[in-house]
Amino acid sequence: MALDAIRRLRNAQTKDRQVVFESGVPDADILDRHFLVPKSKDLQKAASAWMALSFFLAYAALPFGAELTGLFPGLLAGFWAGAKGYAFITAAIVLGIHWGKPKVRIPRGEGSIPSDPFVMATAGSLITWAVLHNVLVGLTPFSMMTGGELLSLGFINVVESGMIGLMLGSFVRGRVKAFALAAAFQAVLTGLFLYFV
Repeated sequence: MALDAIRRLRNAQTKDRQVVFESGVPDADILDRHFLVPKSKDLQKAASAWMALSFFLAYAALPFGAELTGLFPGLLAGFWAGAKGYAFITAAIVLGIHWGKPKVRIPRGEGSIPSDPFVMATAGSLITWAVLHNVLVGLTPFSMMTGGELLSLGFINVVESGMIGLMLGSFVRGRVKAFALAAAFQAVLTGLFLYFV
């Protein structure tokens, strides 16, 4: 009997979570019981810190490792252009959170968040980076890189896109929106990088 009660409770929680993620406008009681929704100011701080960490990995730590190992000499040269681009886009994200007030829902307890938006946001960022890197003047096409350069740059951008995908995928509901948001993000970031180089 106790097991049946536990199963019923878990089924109800699962159903509640499904309502929250599918409807986009959940019942307030369901939201309070199962999810923590950060305030906009807390979300702005978290997004800024996440962007700082993403920048550090993608433009400092990993490029330093690529240069140190000889895989991609000169990769750190993009540090300042990347810093300026990240500063501008971080400011845009902070303002976007202020105006748009996205409802990021963090499960309480053992809850889980659907991974689809994060995967699609990562894919949107990575695919856009790969396409733009091969068509825009000022960026080296993959065909002109050595194996080490392509491997190191690809790895760095998988990490960066994954970081960005985790953040942007939490701002929207749905795969297409997550993909489009991350693709737009990467296009703007690449444009800013080229502008500041």
